[in-house]
Amino acid sequence: MPAPAKRIVVKRKPPKTASTPSASTRAAARRTPALPTPPSISDSLSPEARAQLHKDRAKRWEAPSPWAAEWFENAVRFCQTAEGRAKFEIWLRSQTPAEELPDILKAVNGPPVNRKGMSYHGNAQMWNSAAYELGVSDEALKQFHNFTAANNLCSPPRTLPAVKRRRGESSTDYLTRMHGSLLQGCKMPDIDWKDIRNIAIAQYDDTRATIEAWHQDMDLYNAVIKTRARTTVAVTSVLEMVKRSPFPERLLEMQLRTDAYRSCLFLIHLAHAVWSRAAECLEDLASRGLVTTSAIEREYRKDPRLKWRLISIGQLSKVYTQKTSARLSTIFARLPAFRNYIKSFRTDDGLLHLELNRAYIAAHPFQPNTIDEHIVYMCTKPTSSFHAYFQEMTNCLTKNPKEAEKFDSNAWDEIGTSCDINSFTVAFNHSSFGQALMDCANEPIPPGEQKIFMEEVCFFNPAVLEAEDFEHVSFAKSYGRAEKVTFDLINTWSNEIYDHEMQPAEFIQMSVIQDLEPHVFDPMPPEARHVVLVPPFDKGWMVIDIMLWSKAKAMDPPGCPGLVAKTFGLIDPDDVDNRPMYSKIIIKDIDRLDAKIRGKEYVEKPKVEEPEVNPVPRKRQYQPSFPVAGPGESAAESGHAYVSSNGDSAKEKVKTRKEAGETENLEVEVDEEEEEEEAELPDALPLDFKLPKKVWKMFTRLLDRDENSDDNSQKKGQVRWGDFEKGMRRVGFDVIQTAGSSVRFDPPAKNARPITFHRPHPDSLLTPHLLKWQVPFPSLKVINDLPRDRVGARLQRTYGWTTKTFQRKEDEEGPSVAEYWRPMSIISSSSRVPSIFGKIIVVNVQTSSS
Repeated sequence: MPAPAKRIVVKRKPPKTASTPSASTRAAARRTPALPTPPSISDSLSPEARAQLHKDRAKRWEAPSPWAAEWFENAVRFCQTAEGRAKFEIWLRSQTPAEELPDILKAVNGPPVNRKGMSYHGNAQMWNSAAYELGVSDEALKQFHNFTAANNLCSPPRTLPAVKRRRGESSTDYLTRMHGSLLQGCKMPDIDWKDIRNIAIAQYDDTRATIEAWHQDMDLYNAVIKTRARTTVAVTSVLEMVKRSPFPERLLEMQLRTDAYRSCLFLIHLAHAVWSRAAECLEDLASRGLVTTSAIEREYRKDPRLKWRLISIGQLSKVYTQKTSARLSTIFARLPAFRNYIKSFRTDDGLLHLELNRAYIAAHPFQPNTIDEHIVYMCTKPTSSFHAYFQEMTNCLTKNPKEAEKFDSNAWDEIGTSCDINSFTVAFNHSSFGQALMDCANEPIPPGEQKIFMEEVCFFNPAVLEAEDFEHVSFAKSYGRAEKVTFDLINTWSNEIYDHEMQPAEFIQMSVIQDLEPHVFDPMPPEARHVVLVPPFDKGWMVIDIMLWSKAKAMDPPGCPGLVAKTFGLIDPDDVDNRPMYSKIIIKDIDRLDAKIRGKEYVEKPKVEEPEVNPVPRKRQYQPSFPVAGPGESAAESGHAYVSSNGDSAKEKVKTRKEAGETENLEVEVDEEEEEEEAELPDALPLDFKLPKKVWKMFTRLLDRDENSDDNSQKKGQVRWGDFEKGMRRVGFDVIQTAGSSVRFDPPAKNARPITFHRPHPDSLLTPHLLKWQVPFPSLKVINDLPRDRVGARLQRTYGWTTKTFQRKEDEEGPSVAEYWRPMSIISSSSRVPSIFGKIIVVNVQTSSS
């Protein structure tokens, strides 16, 4: 099989030789004569008259707001100056395929055309009306706007108050509403430190569980690789060589799965680096009582180590956001509904190209009231903001919900992953806190901070860094030197992952043969075919883990052994007792079966306790890892004790009205906000809960690990996702709908950790495999306890829950457990809980009677 490309990185930009501007190109751009700047009538107007002008323009153009109309004018005027034109052309060349660039520049330089009276699609009427009045072509205004939006240039002052996230609002709905408010001229919301801390902790725990599951669950990881392979594009030269092979189908599938394996490995390592560092830092800040923006800003200005720690988190989150957005585009581009509109190919340098298939679009125009055009342009002509995409996506799916059927479960999972990191990145980097942090990052580094900078930002030995050969063109505010160092270290690790030896070749080959040529294994029964894959699966991971551990060790900075492996979440190949292996699960099942046959009790070896995320000594009572209530406390005892110590359990809402100024077309609710008092929560979860029969039965199904289950246990163990959410609410958890299939559950205790699960799609049903087990040997019917989205196993590991934690309540009437010990967080009457992409469901919530 031909060797794959050394480096395969999904990027939407063409190779450097084709489009990335060189020094001579930059110089030529600087010499490009600027278009004559037309005199603006707004220059000679008073502030009141200028505001009225933009208000009138917004109405004529059907623009989102007067603020947006002013931004359009600013963008045109800036791009018609010498400086603006030079920067615009440099940016445009970096974003556009070389073969499309001449046509786009020609359209940009074209004259304005009044198309009044013509039929329009999408926002075409707005662009034409605004462009004609401002004296430029439609394409020029769109490109100028994309350029200034991507680089945060020319925006007018923001004077309206920032929107606030509503209780129960999903990440998608909040990002959409926030983006809409920004187009109205609202300020960027301040960071909700508790929320981003919960995001980081939940995602960190989920990433750790995923890495462990990939080593322990052969069927799960095989499915992950095959799914990822369906959206992978092979290098063009490799495709040509595969065609000349005697087994082209087998060889192509092996190549795609190998590329998918490396891609998944690289992204999970990057995810672990982001979330582990963020969770550790944010938990440390909370333990020190630093939970507000002003307090954290004061502290990092005194503590350079904290400053560079925060800068590293901000930059890593930006890189991970770019990678997940690129992966989402590749997944969308390969979906059957959109793939014919997009030309997907990968050049020998490893760069993936997603370009418009203009011939197909000409023969099959986009149909109105569909999401096709938006998704295609999202993949092929990316602009600046993720939430801008999802605002349009939300609008399309709200108008035509059937369009959601064009996305498969893999796409929904990736939407959730992308929305989680984007929620974090937008809150951290786009806020005033993030912008001030970027200003600090660009200040000259004092000699005494050089060592701290390298220790906190660069967790590699600087001598081994490989500079990225792809130039990132941006004129937006950045993290300065920290940005360059972060790109280099991520590039260095990417090159190691895409080493041609980094592949479980034997396992991939055998799994491909089983899928494509099953007759090779005849007359072997299904159980035996499954067993055949186990040795190469465990052996493949052992070889990969040894290679990764060795590579990480060689890259550790001086005096910091194991730092790279810890940051990327690598598995120690020498840790025999704790290293996850699929064969251990099988051996455990065999031992259980043997004990059952002999009539003896199976005794499991105790597991080694996992270390805390942040083992720094606490200055306050703050415990981030797996807390439970004190000995002897039950749910009712903890709740009554809490109620008696806090008085009235009914939550009072404080409403404040803020003046937003006179603004037309202001569809975002900024004139009135409900400010809810922060609920006072107990320190830890109770040791047991008394629940109604239906909820008790649901938790029993999740957590039951009885080896004596009968043959009907698989059917009996199914749980509907809606029942699971209701059950978690019943015991006091907040259910935070993010996007796609990702759902976060925030516990009702100060020291308990949030947890994230993925909603099953398309059927919202938790099967036994997702609940707690899989059956490696169907004939044995043996239960094992694999993690990942094994809901029961993860709940047990995170909160210490077992079937004994939940007791059936004899009296079915009366208040719920949630009402006992979440007395100040119960919402009166009904709560509006947004589902995916803006569809509102009204859920009744009981109020406390005490």
